[in-house]
Amino acid sequence: MSNAGISCLPHRLLTDPKPVELSPPSRLFQAKVEVRRLGSLAKHTTLDTYLLEGQVDGNMMRVLVADDGYTLDYIHQLVYPDGAAISNLGPISALITPQLAQSEADLVVIGANRLLMRLFEDKKFYLVPRWIRLFLPICSEPSVMFCNPDLDRQTRKYFRQLQRRIADGGFKCEITKDPDWCEMFYSNMYRPFAYQRHGQMAVIHSSETIKRRFQNGVGIAVSRNSQIVGGMVVVPQGQTLHVPHVGMVEGNVTAAREGAAAALDWYAVNYAYSIGCNLVNFGHTRAFLSDGVLRYKLTWGMQPVDDDDDVAVFAITSPGFTEPARQFFNTHPFFHLKDGQLRISTTSQK
Repeated sequence: MSNAGISCLPHRLLTDPKPVELSPPSRLFQAKVEVRRLGSLAKHTTLDTYLLEGQVDGNMMRVLVADDGYTLDYIHQLVYPDGAAISNLGPISALITPQLAQSEADLVVIGANRLLMRLFEDKKFYLVPRWIRLFLPICSEPSVMFCNPDLDRQTRKYFRQLQRRIADGGFKCEITKDPDWCEMFYSNMYRPFAYQRHGQMAVIHSSETIKRRFQNGVGIAVSRNSQIVGGMVVVPQGQTLHVPHVGMVEGNVTAAREGAAAALDWYAVNYAYSIGCNLVNFGHTRAFLSDGVLRYKLTWGMQPVDDDDDVAVFAITSPGFTEPARQFFNTHPFFHLKDGQLRISTTSQK
């Protein structure tokens, strides 16, 4: 995979994120998270280890993975665009997985339960959230906010072009509370779009969850030439508008790329401003900047926040910091946790 998409990002996107002021989680929420993590730890007392071997940009790369059920497939797709040979090396106790840093692999990646994070902190591992959330602060009316001279010229140009693209593309917005729309959104937009984007790794919420959130919020439908092409369910909570679910009709990724997804985001920001919200939670994405969704969201000025509801992190290190490993870190910069805050990785060894 080329790092061309990384090098063309504005410099401000490759710096540590600004902290976002969020309401502290309730004790009940924290207790539920701890129960989930304990349950996952009990389920994954041992992890299966795999050796991945394949060519990456002309170099042979060996990656050792301790899989918790969520790590192997993702890392395989991330590192090896052309696929790799996979060997099962057998189980290992989750408590001793930091010892894998002594292997001869170019890269070691461990699906680590967050309750075990301290085991890795002094072992030269990066702790990379499996998921991060993206928040957009709203300081003024959107068409004014995105013309702010504090933004770099490239960003201001992007939003001028975006507004013209929405107008010229004929995209229109409708706010709805119609239960029939919610049914159609779930079956014809949300589910097919999630499968188109994420395949077997798609996380699909139940129709009951979608209906409950819709009842507490509204639907935003975007149409083109009088035909609905996409939609989202948004839920206001305090001064934050949450965007938990997005979809395109029949999972049409092409429509999303042609401007429907950007139009939905634009209308969501405008709706948030109209009801007095000062933050929009645009949901989850992966923490690697080679992820196109993350790069797109950062272009909007969204700030990444660790997903405090998540169970696991990727613990990543390179035992010898070999040339293939250096190439990986150059091609796939990522947000990682350090002293409880998100930081951007560097191209030098941790």
